[in-house]
Amino acid sequence: MRVESISTEPLRELARKRLSGKVVVAVMSGKGGVGKSTIASLIAILTARYGETTLVDLDVHGTSIPRAMGVQDRMHEVSKEGIEPIKVLDNLGVISIRGIVGSKYVVLPGEREGNVMEALLAFANYGDSRFVIIDMPPGMSDELLVLGRVTRFTPIIVTTPSKQSLYVVEDLIRYLIDAKQQPRYLIVNMSYIQHGASIIRPFGDVGMAYELGKKYGLSIIELPIDPSLENYIGSIINYRGELLSKLEQIVRAIIEK
Repeated sequence: MRVESISTEPLRELARKRLSGKVVVAVMSGKGGVGKSTIASLIAILTARYGETTLVDLDVHGTSIPRAMGVQDRMHEVSKEGIEPIKVLDNLGVISIRGIVGSKYVVLPGEREGNVMEALLAFANYGDSRFVIIDMPPGMSDELLVLGRVTRFTPIIVTTPSKQSLYVVEDLIRYLIDAKQQPRYLIVNMSYIQHGASIIRPFGDVGMAYELGKKYGLSIIELPIDPSLENYIGSIINYRGELLSKLEQIVRAIIEK
């Protein structure tokens, strides 16, 4: 499926209006493959305990969120209010391009990506959602500009302990600070494996992550590798493991903000 051009300014204005008054959290990383979509899903599950939440899958290529939630075969209904979220919990709905195009692949020329993201943000019906959690595409491209044009947001950065990932993530942190979107948290995902009383670090030491935290004023949250998580792909709303409890710290801070 090829997506054609969409007029942008009316979409931006509509997105601004619809996101106004919402607590918008953007889960992002300069690097792919760091577990960003899983973390966005878990944060949305946690915020839904405190108020209605919409989880927006803005990664228009990967669409990992619908698969994690088990709704990859469900299509969005469209009402006069816009694209209706696919409900996965009473207080949690998902918006994704997957629910619009189905199983068709999407070919997006670079100049079209931003248009599609803006359309998704503008036409989504957030209803009475208190929280809007956005799973951002990896990298530093149109998605950063798109979101910055339509709302103020709380950025949460995800990395692994890998130096390669941290080098890329530092550029993202610097960009956000320059754009007056100071991140507060750096999540170091897949940081260790707990084996009895021992901690195994398959990606090496996390010292560089803590150095970045100190340099840019970020709180570091280390998340372990939880092998049981794989069993919940498709039903992640039922996951009750250690990752969820560790992310509670971030969610409490979001709520108290």
